[in-house]
Amino acid sequence: MSKFTILQPDVWQIPLGQRPSAALIAMGIHGPAAAEKHFVEDYWCVHFYTYSGVVVINDRPFDIRPGFVGVLPPAVRTVYSFPQKSVHACSHFELINSVDGDEVDISVMQDLGPRFGAVYQGMEEAIALFPSNRLQAEVRLWDILWQLAHPARTNSLTTNKMHPAVLKATEIIELQLRDSLPVTRLAEAVDLSQNHLTRLFRVELGETVIGYIQKRRVELATHLLRNTQLPIKTIAAQVGVSDPRLFNKLIHKSLGASPQEVRRR
Repeated sequence: MSKFTILQPDVWQIPLGQRPSAALIAMGIHGPAAAEKHFVEDYWCVHFYTYSGVVVINDRPFDIRPGFVGVLPPAVRTVYSFPQKSVHACSHFELINSVDGDEVDISVMQDLGPRFGAVYQGMEEAIALFPSNRLQAEVRLWDILWQLAHPARTNSLTTNKMHPAVLKATEIIELQLRDSLPVTRLAEAVDLSQNHLTRLFRVELGETVIGYIQKRRVELATHLLRNTQLPIKTIAAQVGVSDPRLFNKLIHKSLGASPQEVRRR
């Protein structure tokens, strides 16, 4: 049982005095499923919904609608109903070094209405920043959480020094990691040849474009295997490797263990 209780009117108390430490800022994909159980033991979660469904939180049902945002503290058991394939922006994060007096109220589920587009765009930016500039992504996430608690707040962030073409390519990769990502299409998106983009990736990131994509898929899959109860086939689809044999091969080659062994560890 979680130590957190849903307060009236349907809010948690969340300590936002310190910047969150994010383990995951990514696009998630679920469903269709009549009942999909989730349990994230060590991390707060925030989900930006663009679809309809239902989530049961500590035995209480909450509707999900496009434009809604849900927030969960650690160790809360949930059961989702996804009538169709559902994609959302999400983050798993810790709130460390918090002290008494840092707590503010944040809704379990809230309808952002016309504000959703702007806040969701900030979340997409955090997703794109996460692999190359985790600190900046966490600052963006922190600001978003404050916006959810205090809608009037705005954000201001620093710039990234990575080569613009590589930065844009990594942003595309993060937002489309669940999809096929041929290097030719990435190169076209940043107006470079495939060879030129590969050379820039080697200089900036020390690896090829394909190697970087595989690394990000393994990192995301590892987090989901270790910190969620999602079915392995769901995780495979979420990281863009829906073929179970290819997913097993990728994980074993990268981590020296099967997905099942990674989860047991």
